[in-house]
Amino acid sequence: MDLTRSTLYILLQLSFILALVLVSQGVVQTFAGPAHATLVDPANCER
Repeated sequence: MDLTRSTLYILLQLSFILALVLVSQGVVQTFAGPAHATLVDPANCER
């Protein structure tokens, strides 16, 4: 009972807080490579 209670009340809440911190810092969330998108109407950037 104590192990379940400590897991639900402490560790679960800490994991949500840590997940929010990591997402706010932009940590990579996948092991896949970068996504490549093909633009429908590519625009030229002239400098």
